[in-house]
Amino acid sequence: MNLSEAQKALRFVDWGTLLEAEEGTTFPVTVNNEVVNATLVFSEDKADEDYDQNLTVVVKIGDQLWRKTGWGNVGSHCYGDYEPSWGSLAEVVATPKYVTIYEDL
Repeated sequence: MNLSEAQKALRFVDWGTLLEAEEGTTFPVTVNNEVVNATLVFSEDKADEDYDQNLTVVVKIGDQLWRKTGWGNVGSHCYGDYEPSWGSLAEVVATPKYVTIYEDL
């Protein structure tokens, strides 16, 4: 599936709902006039130093992974509500990275 087909298949997805769903959640999408299941594989809602939210949702359709990124700006630093804005969709691959952590004995 190319990017245009993925955008068409995912055009009605509620990304905010997926952001809060459990990984492994499946949902129907239409690909080439056929309903197939997509799977949520990763989501992250991470605050930066200015309390803005950096949003990421990764879904799997068939054997391809698609990432939707976005952001949210908190209107007041005292309150946690924000309205997310979603950016572009991109095909991604899972790349394992190994990290060494030094812990106290």
